[in-house]
Amino acid sequence: MIRPNGISMHVLRTGSVEVIEDVNNQRERVNPSMFRDGISAALCLPLSLHGERIGVMWIHYDEPRHFHEFEVDALKLYANQAAITYDSTRRIAEMEHMRKAAEFLAGAESLEEVLETIVHSAQDVLRADSIIIWPYDNIRDEFIMERSVAASIPTDIWEKFQQTELRRGQTAYTVMEQTWMGVMDISNVDQYPFLDESTRMFLQNNGVQSFQGIALTVGDEKLGILYVNHNYH
Repeated sequence: MIRPNGISMHVLRTGSVEVIEDVNNQRERVNPSMFRDGISAALCLPLSLHGERIGVMWIHYDEPRHFHEFEVDALKLYANQAAITYDSTRRIAEMEHMRKAAEFLAGAESLEEVLETIVHSAQDVLRADSIIIWPYDNIRDEFIMERSVAASIPTDIWEKFQQTELRRGQTAYTVMEQTWMGVMDISNVDQYPFLDESTRMFLQNNGVQSFQGIALTVGDEKLGILYVNHNYH
């Protein structure tokens, strides 16, 4: 039973991550079912989509443990990707793609592996011709260019584009502000003035004609942007 004033509802309302390193130290807060099921530590993460929270994800452990900050950050990315893929399943009939994506993502251990898994899983699930993810640093309030990841883009072209400065008012920051953006035709300068010339040329050189930009967020925290590119209008 989901308790009206329990941890799940608190995470859903606030968008904050609940870290429980030892359930025995929080007996008054956790659901009694945890003791019955032999759960000793847990994380509860919000699932967010387009700026709205759509549920929570519980991750259970059979022994008490300490969670490092980088582990929690990686699981935030995992939960955010889970929210995106969950939404996709309601629109895509082929559930097998989603199952495989979840398996690969669950097997990722480092932040780099998580990002690599996200782009490849998203490309498979969303039937994209290419995928890009720009991680975001909330503390420095800027994109982390050196950790960006792409799929199905030639290495030399991608490495050159990574040197491009992402400026406010242009594509990346516009996507972050709007949380979602659909560009039907990248050659339409009048309709998409935020699409700067260097980005437009980069996309055209890779055969991209349209794309979606999706802000990756957990509650109010910005994690990055996922670009889903298509070689057709």
